[in-house]
Amino acid sequence: MIRAGNRGVQMFCSKCGQQLSDTSDFCTTCGTKKQTAVPMPEVPIPQAQLREGFQVTKPMVVGGIGVIAMVLAAIGSVLPWATVSAMVFSVSKGGLSGDGIITIILSVLGLGLFAIGITGKARWAFISGLILSAIILGVSIYDAVDITKLASGAQAGASITVGVGLVLCIIGGVIGVGAGVGGIK
Repeated sequence: MIRAGNRGVQMFCSKCGQQLSDTSDFCTTCGTKKQTAVPMPEVPIPQAQLREGFQVTKPMVVGGIGVIAMVLAAIGSVLPWATVSAMVFSVSKGGLSGDGIITIILSVLGLGLFAIGITGKARWAFISGLILSAIILGVSIYDAVDITKLASGAQAGASITVGVGLVLCIIGGVIGVGAGVGGIK
C-alpha cells in the first residue's frame, strides 16, 4: 500500500500495514515481500462529491409543509368549531360532532400523501394532497360562513362564534393547498 505524505511517498506492508523502509525488500514485522508499485498521482475530487450527508430537496420541504398543514387540520377537526354563549352559560360544539369527521379523514389521507411526496418520486401525491386540502378548506369555509350567518340571527344576549378548531382547519387547508401547488411545480 502506498500513501503520499509530506515527506514524499511512504510504503506500507500489504499484509500487516506496517510502514516499510526504503532499503528493505521485506516487511520487518511479518516478512512479507515488498511489492513494487508505482505511486498514482492525486486525482482531484469535485467539491460536490465531498459533501457528506443528504441534500434537502424541494419535495422534502414542500412535502414537510404539507404534512404540517394536515396535522393542523386534523387537530382542528377535534377541537371546538363553534361556541354559543348566553349570559353565564357557554356551550361548544366540537368538529367531530359534524363535518369534522370529514376533515379528519381527509387530513389523515392528505398527511400520508404529502409524506409520499417527500420522496420526490411521486408528483401524483402532491396533486392528490392539493385536492384533499381544497376539500378541507371548502368544508371549513362553508361551516364558518354558516356559523357566521347563525350568529347574525342570534337572539339578544346570545353570541355564536367560530371556534379555534375551525380556524385551524381553514389554516391547514390553505397551507395544504399551497404545498400541493408547490409540489406540482
